[in-house]
Amino acid sequence: MTNRNSSDEALLDSIAKLSPSEHSQTRLLIYDARPYLNALVNRVTSGGYENSRDYKDCEIVFCDIDNIHAVSGAYARLHELGASNASQQKWFSQLENTNWLQLLSRILLAVNNMLETITVKEVNVLVHCTDGWDRTAQLSALAQLMLDPYFRTI
Repeated sequence: MTNRNSSDEALLDSIAKLSPSEHSQTRLLIYDARPYLNALVNRVTSGGYENSRDYKDCEIVFCDIDNIHAVSGAYARLHELGASNASQQKWFSQLENTNWLQLLSRILLAVNNMLETITVKEVNVLVHCTDGWDRTAQLSALAQLMLDPYFRTI
């Protein structure tokens, strides 16, 4: 069962209509920062994600970025590693085990995809996740910095 919200559908339809792209059927690309499985689980608790059938000219992309708890754990492991006296060979192995680089890679990949959507495909984007206070802000802030010519040249 999915919950629909006609106000949300109308708002996203309005945003999609503002897209300058004339080459694409998709006029709005929704970047959901969560892994797809997390979005499915949220449906059980009356949450979930947008059904593209209900949102005209919209597509949804899941960015597969872990939640704040996973990021905090990875950062703590990275911090511990930085304070350790591990040998260089062991250090690189331990760095991989922190999962920090994988998390950063997913964030940067999602931002790169967002920038391509905006600049090359000329399609508007909407960014969100479950609560909107960690992954959404990371993706949105990085995209804004990278789109600004002043910051791109620093």
